[in-house]
Amino acid sequence: AVWIDWLHVLAAGTWVGSLFGMTLAVFPHLLRQGARALEDTAAVFQRLSTLSGIALAVLMACGIYNVIQQLGPVSALWNSCYGITLDIKLALVLTMIAIGAHNRYLKLPRLRACAGLPATRPLLSGWLHGHDAARASAGEVMRSCARAILFEGLLGLAVIGATGVLLHQMPPADAPPAHTM
Repeated sequence: AVWIDWLHVLAAGTWVGSLFGMTLAVFPHLLRQGARALEDTAAVFQRLSTLSGIALAVLMACGIYNVIQQLGPVSALWNSCYGITLDIKLALVLTMIAIGAHNRYLKLPRLRACAGLPATRPLLSGWLHGHDAARASAGEVMRSCARAILFEGLLGLAVIGATGVLLHQMPPADAPPAHTM
């Protein structure tokens, strides 16, 4: 279980840490360069998306293992403080996943198209945004990507906060049995 926790923390740190690295250092540098950095921005955004996807896969596998070990009955998700806090954490993580999917399947193809790079045509991105890529300015597309990464990172901080609360609660599987009279 210690190794699983270690992997869980490593994956979370990789995901959220890379978001903040992008927000605090990489995107400000690229935005200052403007349209000249559009191709570099697309390459970095692609790498961040891939890294986040790998970290998410490890994070989810470890998280599922931890839930199975610590939660006990499924009803503990709504009948215990631990379960309710876990529900909040999961809702935040699912929101982060939705934003990440939006970034990967809609924003990244739009950024690549704006940079004149070959379009990867995942899901419905060409149908939804392919036609506006030529009309959007490079700066507008880059700023949109930077804002999405910032918002995802802020949600990551909220997940870390929920995790801190979970660490101070007793998992239902570890709780002593209730005494009956």
